Amino acid sequence: MPMKADPVLTAVLVVDDDRDAADTTAHLIASAGHDVRAAYTCTDALILAGAFRPDVLVLDLRLPDGDGYGLAARLERVLGYHPVVIAVTGSDGLEARSRVAGFDHHFLKPVAPDVLLAGVAQAARGN
Repeated sequence: MPMKADPVLTAVLVVDDDRDAADTTAHLIASAGHDVRAAYTCTDALILAGAFRPDVLVLDLRLPDGDGYGLAARLERVLGYHPVVIAVTGSDGLEARSRVAGFDHHFLKPVAPDVLLAGVAQAARGN
């Protein structure tokens, strides 16, 4: 019987100024087998991303030292590639702006765990 291939490990950076939300989201994604880091500010995210090299960004759009749109653009410049970018926000009515900014997904809080994990899985499949 052929051996089953190991699943692709996806590196995910979660950024949310609500520490409980960031840590809970990171734990959920990690429980699905991904390598996850959490940051609570844009500054922390930029520092982490340089060494961590995430495949997926899960970003709150309202952060104390910037916003998710500007952060996504800065992270893409720092990384030198376009990771899968997922907005998870409590602010309604920003879906079109997220699409224009190049986000791959836009979810309104609270997002169902299976929906969020499906967005993360997109990066593991290389889509």
